[in-house]
Amino acid sequence: MNKLLLLLISPCFIYAQILVTGSVSDEYNNPLPYTNVVEIGTSNGVTTDENGRFSISVNLKSKLHFSYTGFQDYMLTTNENTNDIKVILRFQKPLNEITVTARKRVESVQNVPLSIAIMGNLETSTLLAGSADITTLAGRSPGLNVESSNGRVAPRFYLRGLGNTDFDVAASQPVSVIMDNIVLENAVLKSFPIFDLRQVEILRGPQGTFYGKNTIAGVIKFGINKPISQKNHYFNTSYGTFNHVSMPRMADLKVSINVK
Repeated sequence: MNKLLLLLISPCFIYAQILVTGSVSDEYNNPLPYTNVVEIGTSNGVTTDENGRFSISVNLKSKLHFSYTGFQDYMLTTNENTNDIKVILRFQKPLNEITVTARKRVESVQNVPLSIAIMGNLETSTLLAGSADITTLAGRSPGLNVESSNGRVAPRFYLRGLGNTDFDVAASQPVSVIMDNIVLENAVLKSFPIFDLRQVEILRGPQGTFYGKNTIAGVIKFGINKPISQKNHYFNTSYGTFNHVSMPRMADLKVSINVK
């Protein structure tokens, strides 16, 4: 009986190990101790010593990943000549600081001891696209709800469940609406069209110390973009349901060169 002999040949790859040594420093040649040096795709890694030096055995043609808090990551492909190298890590660009005027002065949101939420220009512009009105802010921030019994007129604000269900336009509300430090107390004023916003600050909790009465539940604070010295303008058109058309327009114009 003839027997069939199957010979299975599996490829075997042998990777040459090389020793990579070097140092890690910043752009000013200051050593970076305890920098993480990891071989990509493996659990092989080391950290630099107090002088920023390291030594690691890796596979040839492998990639090394250097990371240090506050600096940009760096990738390096190893080869036969990867020895006594000098790696320079660059500083990370700081994140844009978010400033608020919740306490009637400009300060970082991290320094404000209040429960506060911020909506920036891009977010509010997106929300208000398509002829949306102020009631579209409902549910966009934790604890915030906005409703109206008169369509777009006389909206009622609720923060953390606190509000006034009275739909009378003369009724006082525990949530105050402020636009550029001007209190819009009347319910009709609260339905004023909003556009050209810099940001929206939502302050949860009693704010009577800074904003007086009718702020038991909190404050909705709208900040309008400040005028600039150069000519600037924009014109926007949007269309919504029930044939509603919105065409906000803004222009920065110099009134007089003699005004001081």
